[in-house]
Amino acid sequence: MNEKRSFLRVQKNFYLQFKIRGKEEVYETKTYDISLGGIGFFSPVEIPENTIIHIRMNVPGFAEALALRGIVRWKKKTEDNRLFLGVEFYNIDSTEKDIILKSLREENTVEN
Repeated sequence: MNEKRSFLRVQKNFYLQFKIRGKEEVYETKTYDISLGGIGFFSPVEIPENTIIHIRMNVPGFAEALALRGIVRWKKKTEDNRLFLGVEFYNIDSTEKDIILKSLREENTVEN
């Protein structure tokens, strides 16, 4: 895995749902970290790199979930055999970027 970060990545836990493009099944998890460029999370399902996924993410302080697209850029198995994904946001607009930026500035945005 190459560390080519363009944006500051902050550890935040938001609930999210995602589905693989072209598939119907929806999976639930939480973000592990987030930046303006993407998110990292533990996936309950194996996903190949370069797969497009559709994401619905609940950001504290906003009534509606963000609907985003992302591309799985890398993945790794952790020592406890969980699958961690690095997902780059794909075609997000300025309003979505503003919401993400605001969430990055919040001190405590961990949902229980």
